[in-house]
Amino acid sequence: MARAAEAALFAILGPAVPSVQQSALVAAIALYRYATWLLPIPLGAATYLYWRFSARWKATAAGSPAVASGLPG
Repeated sequence: MARAAEAALFAILGPAVPSVQQSALVAAIALYRYATWLLPIPLGAATYLYWRFSARWKATAAGSPAVASGLPG
């Protein structure tokens, strides 16, 4: 499915780019896909690990009167 998106981008943008710069267009499409699809995965994993092992948010939530009394919000 992802390759269809790259093919569509190339089909749309390809005619507007001179034939000398076609390889640059392919590289730009690959970098765009990397930045929008692959890059968020390690960033999200790092954020999850920080959130999971950080005690700062647990101490704030545990000291809250709403959490201590069991009342919502």
